[in-house]
Amino acid sequence: MNTTTTSRPLDAFREALSHAHKKGADQVMLSGLTREKRGLSLYQEKIDTVEIADEIKLGVWLSKDGRVGASSLESLTREALLRAVDQAVIATAFSDVDTAYSLASPDDSARVTTPHTPEPEIATLAMSDLETWAGEMESHARAVSPLIQNIPDIGCGWSRTTRHLLTSSGVCVSETTHLLSGSISVMALGSDQRVVSVNDSVSVKTRSEFSHTHLS
Repeated sequence: MNTTTTSRPLDAFREALSHAHKKGADQVMLSGLTREKRGLSLYQEKIDTVEIADEIKLGVWLSKDGRVGASSLESLTREALLRAVDQAVIATAFSDVDTAYSLASPDDSARVTTPHTPEPEIATLAMSDLETWAGEMESHARAVSPLIQNIPDIGCGWSRTTRHLLTSSGVCVSETTHLLSGSISVMALGSDQRVVSVNDSVSVKTRSEFSHTHLS
């Protein structure tokens, strides 16, 4: 049995939608979120922590004979998705009839699948790039003022998040967002000789918008 994670979620959703209809469901909504995160933080110019995370969340909502059922999963394989549909169908047997539940009709923008638009400037950044930029951010912060006593935390990372939605009413949407982020925590000596802690962060959608001077 092939349980390989699919790289085309909407194709898997379409098969699951057909499967739900064969099981007697009259209204179906399939939603999914996939997220990749890569990042690191520095302390005293050395890597302190590293973050590498991949997340998948999927949801199935459907109605059958006026009864609503739902299920969720965190694995995008053909078998797991079809099994989640079966579980949602089973759940309808334990819910009350409620005709108030219905899927809204889509507007024109929701009828067209939005293509993925990966941005190599962000989504292919290596850990070495993030380390270099975090180091530049730290060097820049230290040069801003002699009052800065310590930089306990400085981080840099990127994320790619894709949301999918497919419904029996005609909605078919796939949207990808990329973010490049930087953060810094600075301890500075105030005019009254008290140490003040200040935190700042920035997130941008394109590589060209990011600069180590943003956090100063």
